[in-house]
Amino acid sequence: MNFDLDTWKQKIKERLPKLKSQMGKVGAKTVYGTLCATVLWPLADAYTGGGVSAFMPVLQNVAAGVGSSLLANLAQRSEDDAIRAIEKDDQQGRDLREALDDIIRKLDVVAMAKQEVDKADLQWFEQACQTELARFIGRDNTTMVQGNNGVMANNGGVAIGQGSNNTIIAGSNNVVIGGRSHRK
Repeated sequence: MNFDLDTWKQKIKERLPKLKSQMGKVGAKTVYGTLCATVLWPLADAYTGGGVSAFMPVLQNVAAGVGSSLLANLAQRSEDDAIRAIEKDDQQGRDLREALDDIIRKLDVVAMAKQEVDKADLQWFEQACQTELARFIGRDNTTMVQGNNGVMANNGGVAIGQGSNNTIIAGSNNVVIGGRSHRK
């Protein structure tokens, strides 16, 4: 299998329509965790078909340095185990979330989710984002960012969403708006 950036995005898109039902299947406790699983699944699939070398060049182009190594290791684990590691409130979990935040932003996964999620689940998706954000405001350096299309946060200080014209990620002392990173 030839794994490239377009293949990765297409495989993510294929899973997004059933995001709500995927949440229970992958063992994620949050929409954020489910989005992470959706991003990781194509890497795990490529790993099964050809090992780390099948996806590592693409991953290294999207996630720089340590992030690509962390995610390559994560892609080799079971989906349930990977989600537990992402949602865990420890340094490794925070490092994984930081690497995944970068990929979610670069691949524009939030905007993709808003377009691809089943229309019947769109209100659930937006409400779940708001609920997660409300639950985590003020914890672990979480910053509240309100946009026209909703935002969300994960237990580790990550808020992701889409403003009127920008993808927004905030937390871990970073704010990313529309592809530009700003240190707090």
